[in-house]
Amino acid sequence: MEPTELDEWADLVIHQRKIDEVLKEMDNELKTGE
Repeated sequence: MEPTELDEWADLVIHQRKIDEVLKEMDNELKTGE
């Protein structure tokens, strides 16, 4: 099956959420590190 535009959009959303989680973790580590 060829990926549809909806599938590609869903992959982008999932990827963005993963990035957000990583950034939050890094932010928390910086705050606790001070």
